[in-house]
Amino acid sequence: MNKFFNNRKLLFFVVTMVVFIALAVLSTFNGGQNTILSTGNESISLVNRIFGKPVEWVNGLGESISRLFSTYEENKVLKSHIDHLFELQSKNETLEKENEQLKKALELKGNLSDYTTVVSAVIARTPDMWNEQLIIDKGTDAQLQVGMLVMGNNGLIGRIISVNATSAKVGLLTSVQSTNISVSAMIQIGDKTEYGVINKYDSKSKMYVMSNVRLDADIKEGQNVMTSGMNGVGPSSLAIGKVSSVAVDNTGLFKEVMVTPTSDHYDIKYVTVIKRGSESVSQ
Repeated sequence: MNKFFNNRKLLFFVVTMVVFIALAVLSTFNGGQNTILSTGNESISLVNRIFGKPVEWVNGLGESISRLFSTYEENKVLKSHIDHLFELQSKNETLEKENEQLKKALELKGNLSDYTTVVSAVIARTPDMWNEQLIIDKGTDAQLQVGMLVMGNNGLIGRIISVNATSAKVGLLTSVQSTNISVSAMIQIGDKTEYGVINKYDSKSKMYVMSNVRLDADIKEGQNVMTSGMNGVGPSSLAIGKVSSVAVDNTGLFKEVMVTPTSDHYDIKYVTVIKRGSESVSQ
């Protein structure tokens, strides 16, 4: 057994010597470079390349995730700014519309010198009754009474149909359910005046119907339709609309005039109630 181990030691010694001699020869042929050191450096470089790539990939992934989170947070901030800008723009547009309507109401108040007017804000208007009625924030405390005419957006929109101390209900001329909201109207044709009554609204054409007009009245498209003041409730010459078409009614005794409203009934925020000074208004 000892002889076997001795032979192995001898063999190992011989192989080691051969390796060193070979390395010495290679070093000579390579211009005196240290082959062992070069081989070691190459081995280390190989190991670095093998283990370095995954490390670089992990580092790159971390940076990408960091940039992703940073971009996400920036987008959240930008979106909140954009939402805020849209909100401000919407509020600004609403305020501009309200200011414009308020200006018109105040201008109308200045033009009606013979009448006392009350500018009031619309405080309620339900979707199911949108074309029927609305509620304003003035009532008997402001001396409002049933029957008073109401203007909005530079045109007649209806009349007060009920009132309490601090609010009033306005029946609109666009109503298709109520039959008692009527207004005496006239059309000025040169030195002649044709009279009639606005007592119906055609929801399909979105026009008022002026009835009881004389059969021989020479009425043409585009002529102005105004309040006549004949009922003693409100003044004359308040804008109602313009003539759209004229036809003979079903009875054959009168003409029926289709009138395009002056006022935009859909968007009403302020109204002007017309009342005659200290005179009382019949209900």
